[in-house]
Amino acid sequence: VDIFTQRELEIISFAIRRLSAKEIASRLCLSYRTVQNRLNGIYSKAQTTSLSGLIEYCMMVGLNDYMPRSLLKQKVDFFW
Repeated sequence: VDIFTQRELEIISFAIRRLSAKEIASRLCLSYRTVQNRLNGIYSKAQTTSLSGLIEYCMMVGLNDYMPRSLLKQKVDFFW
């Protein structure tokens, strides 16, 4: 999973939760086209062409529950 940038991991975390590119763009303060371009790059790196393929890839490499640190609120402690 070192093949993805921090921003790509942020986009992946929303995409695998089935948010649309427009919703992802809104949440990350990016343009819709930027998210679309990043998703195409992500698909290429994951060697897939679809969201379902990306979800399958994320499950195989353990990214399906990944939440980037930048998206977590500061000062929140998690107990497992």
